[in-house]
Amino acid sequence: DAIVQVKVVMTDYPFDGEKFCNVNIHGLEVTEIIEIVDPEEPEQPEEPEQPEEPEVPAEPTYTVVEVTPETFAEKLAAAVEYTTFKFAAGEYTTDVTVTVNNVKFEGPNAGKAGNAADRAEEAVFSGALTLAAGVKGFTFDGFNVTELYSFVLADGNEDVTFQCNVISVSNGTIDAVVDSTGSIKNIKINYNYA
Repeated sequence: DAIVQVKVVMTDYPFDGEKFCNVNIHGLEVTEIIEIVDPEEPEQPEEPEQPEEPEVPAEPTYTVVEVTPETFAEKLAAAVEYTTFKFAAGEYTTDVTVTVNNVKFEGPNAGKAGNAADRAEEAVFSGALTLAAGVKGFTFDGFNVTELYSFVLADGNEDVTFQCNVISVSNGTIDAVVDSTGSIKNIKINYNYA
């Protein structure tokens, strides 16, 4: 026995005529097969629409600005967000206040631990460094820090990294002044060496 869909002329039904139907070929007298029709495939339910994947924000691109002891103050005054200042070797004695988010200071030895044997000629930083209130995303990386140095943090500073520096002050410490009655978050101090 097989169930197929056929177009037939029926004589054993109470009516005559053509009809499409599913019939058991063995159990019905079929006088004439006009056309064999493949049974229709049942409609498949539509695939539910998948929610769109949220877009992952692109990593910001930092603009690199090369500085020397002679040009640093002027270029810092024109700083915009997402700027990396690449410091050439030399002595930097200017007091600095950072007022822009997401700024990096990278000395010639950025990324090299303070006691690494292969450190290059140093950028020597001896001024005071102050982060203005609310500044976020500041990095100070790869310098030789000498006398007269202080590091001032203020209300709302976040994501501050101080790393890979040689601390050359006489007592091996830096005056870190916290000028804040609010919150300061996520301060990272890594791989410095006195």
